[in-house]
Amino acid sequence: MNFHPNSTLFFRIIILLNAILWSHTVHSADNEAPPRLWQATSVDGKTTFYLLGATHYGLPTEFGSYFDKVVVPAFKTANTLSYEGAGGREPEARPVCDPNVLDENGKKILAEIREKIADLAVREREFVYQQMLLKGVSVPLSEPQRAMLSRAYVRDLDEFELITKYQSDVIILATNSTDSGTAESSSKPLSPQARGNIAFHLRQIRPEISVSDVDSFYGARRAYCSSGPKRIHFFESQINNQELLTSDSFTAKIPRLEFEFSELITNGKYPPNSINQVFDLDHTFTCQRNKEWMQEMAGINDGGIHFYVLGAAHLFNVDHDSAQCDGMLALITKSGMHVQLLK
Repeated sequence: MNFHPNSTLFFRIIILLNAILWSHTVHSADNEAPPRLWQATSVDGKTTFYLLGATHYGLPTEFGSYFDKVVVPAFKTANTLSYEGAGGREPEARPVCDPNVLDENGKKILAEIREKIADLAVREREFVYQQMLLKGVSVPLSEPQRAMLSRAYVRDLDEFELITKYQSDVIILATNSTDSGTAESSSKPLSPQARGNIAFHLRQIRPEISVSDVDSFYGARRAYCSSGPKRIHFFESQINNQELLTSDSFTAKIPRLEFEFSELITNGKYPPNSINQVFDLDHTFTCQRNKEWMQEMAGINDGGIHFYVLGAAHLFNVDHDSAQCDGMLALITKSGMHVQLLK
């Protein structure tokens, strides 16, 4: 089993997982999110950039009349689409995720969660093997041997790989469950019409558009692995977010997520006690990547129209004890571009 997660796979899995959850969600435009599409024009007026603030969930509030009347028309004029998880731009050295930087508590958390992921991996592999047997394909190994191999595989994964492995196993179990209860979820297979992340949906509207990733091939992995001992908090939040495992609990979570998204767009920061914010990783996951994205954007002056879908938190300044930096809107303004919010 060869498994080498990178930024592309990490964010694609998030998009697909939330598309699955979206297919179980009742949608309503009653709580329309505030205007969240900015237009930036290069100093010479020749090149246009659109920046759409979004969530990784594809919340119902993101698909209201503003999306139909402002976002989609602007997107239809674009020459390119860029977003997190679209596909790494270029090869680069694979960053090392050294577990030795973790403190003793972090190592304990890692060991406990690794065991949890190993249990999930055993269930996922057993589901796959059972499907093979149903199709008449011979499975030479016994069930204990299969379990042992799955656990040995998980034992060799680093933290970032564990996050992606966990998410991919959740998707397999959720999208391939049967009425007989082979898998734990009762979800139906993902419909081709299901909506997930805004970027995913925009790409379906214009499948011919040129697409690129805002991150380099290992951009998200590099951001995570360079975050030091505190990265374990992000790791733990990703793995322990049990609400993503069932549609019912995710549906219950939506009003709070929509409130936090609207607060972020309106005030430029999350409300107190946000379930979205992981302050300890802002320096690398937000600030470091903002700088990289701005450097890439500054090199584009081709007279085209370029549409970006970014996590909304990247648009606004970061200012707390763990990190301070300009958001993308401030960086673009400081570069000399003219920026305006489209209403």
